[in-house]
Amino acid sequence: MDCRCKFSEFGGRWTEKGRKRLALSEERCIFAKMEDERKTNKQVMLGELGKYCIDISKLVFGGVVLAGIMKLDVNRALLFGLGTVVVLLTVSAGLICILLANSNKEK
Repeated sequence: MDCRCKFSEFGGRWTEKGRKRLALSEERCIFAKMEDERKTNKQVMLGELGKYCIDISKLVFGGVVLAGIMKLDVNRALLFGLGTVVVLLTVSAGLICILLANSNKEK
């Protein structure tokens, strides 16, 4: 990518974001490694999956609370126990996916 810049603005070979500046002249320079700032498709999908899992956990939690309030013929211990396990599993899966999406390590 080509950009107009003054040679003396950067004061070194690397900019603050880690992109290497290749000087063509005092008026023009090229920045290499621009693709490092973009997220890969896998990172975007993991982030969206994490958000989806957290949304599912909120819906399950709301369903458990509503079922507990209503006068239904359900075993309350089983309802709250199973609901708690499902909510904890989906929240932890969502947070793991979000952490994996935000990690900068590429395998």
